[in-house]
Amino acid sequence: MYVLYGVLCILVLVTVPGYALLRWLRPKQGAARLSLIEAVVLVLSISILVTSLVGIVLAEFGVFNVFLLLLIVAGVALVVSLPRRGKLLPLEKPVAWRFDVVFLVAVMVVGAVLYFRPHEYIFGGWDPSTYLSTGASIERTGGILYRDESFGALPREMQDALSYHRQFRGQRFPAMLIADHETGLISPQFHHLYPTWLAIFRSLGGDEAMLYANAVFALLSVLMLFIVCRRFLSTGVTFAATILFALNLTQIWQARFSTAEVLAQLCILTMLYLLMLYWETGSPAAALLSMLAMGMAAHARLDALLVVPLVALLVYAHNLARWRGRDWLLVAGGAVAVAHIVLHSVFISFLYRPGVQLVTSRPVFFAVIGAGVLAILVVVFAAFRLWPKKLAAFVSGPWSRAPLVALLVVFAFYAFFVRPYLGSPKNVNRMSFVALGWFLTPVGLALAVVGACVLVAKARSLAELTLIVVGAMMTIVYTKYGLIEPFYMWAARRYVPVVIPLLCVFGGYAVATITTGLGRWRTVACIVVAVLIAAVPLARGRAIVLTRDNRGALDFVAEVAAELDPDGVYVCNHYWLATPLNLLHGFETYAVSDPDAKKCRVALHFAQKKLDEGRAVYFVDMDRPHIFPGLTCVPIEAASYAFRSTRLEQSKGFPRQTEPVRFGANVYRLVRIEEAPDDAVEVDLTWEFEPDWFHVGEGFLKDYHRPIDIVEMPDGERLEVSQASKELEVRGEFACWTGRRSALWIPYDPTRSYVAELRLSGRSGVKDPVAVSISGQRLTTIAAEESFRTVSVMIPSGIATGTPRRALLEIVSLAPPEEKEPPGMLLDRIRLRSVEEEVPVK
Repeated sequence: MYVLYGVLCILVLVTVPGYALLRWLRPKQGAARLSLIEAVVLVLSISILVTSLVGIVLAEFGVFNVFLLLLIVAGVALVVSLPRRGKLLPLEKPVAWRFDVVFLVAVMVVGAVLYFRPHEYIFGGWDPSTYLSTGASIERTGGILYRDESFGALPREMQDALSYHRQFRGQRFPAMLIADHETGLISPQFHHLYPTWLAIFRSLGGDEAMLYANAVFALLSVLMLFIVCRRFLSTGVTFAATILFALNLTQIWQARFSTAEVLAQLCILTMLYLLMLYWETGSPAAALLSMLAMGMAAHARLDALLVVPLVALLVYAHNLARWRGRDWLLVAGGAVAVAHIVLHSVFISFLYRPGVQLVTSRPVFFAVIGAGVLAILVVVFAAFRLWPKKLAAFVSGPWSRAPLVALLVVFAFYAFFVRPYLGSPKNVNRMSFVALGWFLTPVGLALAVVGACVLVAKARSLAELTLIVVGAMMTIVYTKYGLIEPFYMWAARRYVPVVIPLLCVFGGYAVATITTGLGRWRTVACIVVAVLIAAVPLARGRAIVLTRDNRGALDFVAEVAAELDPDGVYVCNHYWLATPLNLLHGFETYAVSDPDAKKCRVALHFAQKKLDEGRAVYFVDMDRPHIFPGLTCVPIEAASYAFRSTRLEQSKGFPRQTEPVRFGANVYRLVRIEEAPDDAVEVDLTWEFEPDWFHVGEGFLKDYHRPIDIVEMPDGERLEVSQASKELEVRGEFACWTGRRSALWIPYDPTRSYVAELRLSGRSGVKDPVAVSISGQRLTTIAAEESFRTVSVMIPSGIATGTPRRALLEIVSLAPPEEKEPPGMLLDRIRLRSVEEEVPVK
């Protein structure tokens, strides 16, 4: 019943306002009527625009509620429908779009099979988890900004120790920026239209429904691209471009990946259609709605504002021959949209304040550039007023178009096949499009260039010019755009909103041009050729198509949350579980990220402070125990989670492999040692230590030892003792650089014997001797060779009796110090087990 209710509410939000506004898009006399398919897609897309605007405003004012949203949207639909009541929109006759329906049904079925396999990236630290967490927060608190009163009540030192400090200012969790330490005001990173939609889906379908939001938007994007091509281009272009787009590997990935690019794509495609419809029909409603779509695209991804100067250029071109008064609607609507996004950036998205202030930081430079551009536009405008016929003939003739085609070919060759810059050192953040070619093959790129050139040569309408200007200019911008990371899942994200759909349009145009002359078989030929072109990357990237990454993660976190004390305080080793437990399930969690000596000492004081307040304090770890001096960990719950993930690749080619990933969560209650139950040690005998992962790249010869405690050794040396270290990627293995001398607290019962399995390696080409000791007593000496190997060390009973329930395991390099390459070991894993566990039970 609840699912049915959610579906009905979603249907109201995505149909009612669009149906009411559709009647305002009546074409002028002589213009082509809308088809039934166009009408249906416009109802859906316009409804999404209206719901987006109402939802984002409610969230900005902190009063978001799905029932209030439904009431306002229904009220807007009622108000705008009253002046047009009884006036139906004239549509094309059914015979004109009968085959289109069959084609779209087939594409939608294939798209649904491919898209509705969401990746469950809900663990903290990834962009998808930030969006999902923000959506859950909006649904729960009603606003984008929210106050974490428990965090705000802590002393500043504790806040800093329990915050995330990478890239930006202090963060409560990754990408949850601390706007005010005193009140605990949190501002989630990114812009917030997509999280607002996630809040809508969560309100009506729970956490799992959020994962399917992008699949819905991706299918609507395919429909919108279809009607763009169907109305303003030819049938062959429409079918070929739709297939290339729907089966594009990047589109498949992003439909499953919970980030904002697909929603921005839908808004921009809607803007293009409505803008081109305005050029054709002069409909004021189309002008205003196109600017609403542009504003919503910017609320999904801020860089969608790059479309603004392109729209301004098109408005300018529209008025060269004669002044068109209705274009003021575009100017006014665009100004309101830009003002809204600026206000949002200043008062809500604190991270983007510097971007809003960019122009004011270099006023002279931007003033000179602006004056130069304005002067050129004024001169061209004056020339068109003096010699309109001659200039119009020149612009439409070969002397102006041939240079444009040549420039397009040169740029495309550089961008797609040459990039990075000639003569510069190779940088993976400047890979050519072919090197990133898993999402567009060289054949697909070549066809896109050919199609764009043909369209430039043959364009006769402002609608066709709109596709050329937006497609070519945005591709130029994003060719310059550096990638965050060269991993395949990130590489194509920036191209999703504009570049990839319009490259598919240009590719479809080329396919239709090549098949000219086939008569009635031309449409079938376009479909067959497009399917063959799309099949190659699908086959080579089948790991992406077949793998649903992190499948089961949502259920795993829910399983852990179901067993937790809702009134407890949870200190988490890192933010992976702390983020979803807090923002999706409402637990009071704190994460110790990148732990060092100070952070761990403050975390200990925090735990003791909460215990003094009478709170139940728990520690959540991922398959690793932690030692808190003066406290002990009583196991409460253990859960494990295994899944397959598409293998990351940084080099040219297609990801073909998947790899198993193991996750786990152990929950302990922290109690003082004197209050611990007698059996607290019994369950702490077998552990596998794997240092916390953080890829530091260069400089790995430095000592990245992370201290948690200071111990006075028998020889008088003060040794920093740790249980967490940064990791390095060395020969494909993740390991921590231990330095010349490192130590680790391990759980230890002096009445038992243990075997410690160490997996470690030394320097390249050198066999360094390594001493292994327990509490200052040397047990053995082993050789750390170039490659990783596992050695077993026997730890007898009674060897360490000074410290209850734990002993100090030391690993010390005996190699002589060298200036160029200091000695040390790469430690990948330590496994400790009691000898009794190896004795079979009879």
